[in-house]
Amino acid sequence: MPTYSNPGVYVTESPLRSLPRRGNRAQSTAAFFGTAARGPEEATLVSSWSDYKTLYGDLANDHDLGFAVYHYFANGGREAYIVRVAAADAVTATGTVTYLPDGVGQPSATLFTVAATSPGSWGNGLTLEVTAGTVSATAVQIPTFNLIVKLNGSEVERWNEVSVDPNNNRYLETVVNTYSRYISVVVPTLTADADWAFDLAAVALTTGSNGSAVADSDFTAALSALDVIEGVLLLNAVGQTSTTVVNAFTAKAEARGNGFVIVDPSPTAVTVSDIGASVVGAYSQSNYCAVYYPMLKMVDPSKTGPGAIRTTYPGGAVAGAYVRTRSPAPSLRPRLVTTLMSVTLLVWKPFLPRLTRPPFTTPTRSTCSRQFLEPVLLSTVPARWTSQAPASTSHSAAR
Repeated sequence: MPTYSNPGVYVTESPLRSLPRRGNRAQSTAAFFGTAARGPEEATLVSSWSDYKTLYGDLANDHDLGFAVYHYFANGGREAYIVRVAAADAVTATGTVTYLPDGVGQPSATLFTVAATSPGSWGNGLTLEVTAGTVSATAVQIPTFNLIVKLNGSEVERWNEVSVDPNNNRYLETVVNTYSRYISVVVPTLTADADWAFDLAAVALTTGSNGSAVADSDFTAALSALDVIEGVLLLNAVGQTSTTVVNAFTAKAEARGNGFVIVDPSPTAVTVSDIGASVVGAYSQSNYCAVYYPMLKMVDPSKTGPGAIRTTYPGGAVAGAYVRTRSPAPSLRPRLVTTLMSVTLLVWKPFLPRLTRPPFTTPTRSTCSRQFLEPVLLSTVPARWTSQAPASTSHSAAR
């Protein structure tokens, strides 16, 4: 805490990143795992769709995670932890910004090195531009400069009057590494020179790569991100139906004692016999998970026209409905969204246990497939949502 010995006006800078909010009145929080174009790989709390877009990018057809989170907030979700899953061999884009120590000739020294904040080819779209600041170079003073960060040609950040002098109040490494959502920097030890000049040429980051295809092992390894998170969690590995992933998530929920796994359906198994035998029948027996069918048809917000329809996984919408219907203040519950088309949701037993009194008591190990081969109708929704949430979607009805 700073101390002020003289009267006056003082400015204290605060982080620009979203901080966890403590006002969430929901009794459970979703945790989504999936691939995204960019974003942190550690569990990160977001409280709105806008927060998600800022960190992980907009909707993209090659990443189902964004659609799940979109449905979650549209259906009444309050806050959610996002864990971006990237391939183990994904590479972070990097670059070097140079300057002219003698003020003439070609840039011959490193001003600072830069890296994207997360791995992936998205970082290859980052470019940096440097312009001179208001403080000029002297024999004992390092000049200031302005740093402009662009993503795919559009300016996303600007850091004015920063310096590579560690004694400066706006030391580049401190400012950028604390507040930037896109880059981190490393500044070498530099000395002042009256002839100092900046290299004004734009610098593009390179060598970023998504690596190989994301594997089951990448999802199971990402589960460790939950170790630092307390509270009741609704887990959803978006679009993941492999036995390895589902069983690992179920085991994590059981070990926590206060988690539940919402499992997305297999797009290729559409009959009751196929679902029971080849999909649900392969999962571990547990009261800590349920599989939801079928896939949802939704209006695709990333497109326009009659073709703006997308088949998407239901986990995000289901998690949002759970959070909404278990909120303690019914007057605060939002209306259902109008983005989903006609849909019938089927849930395979056992249903969700009470999440309001964690930790769970030890459940009986009944299976959601081998003893219950008939799907149970959760709700049938007409072509347009009504303003009232179907009572059968609540936790209390799903026990």
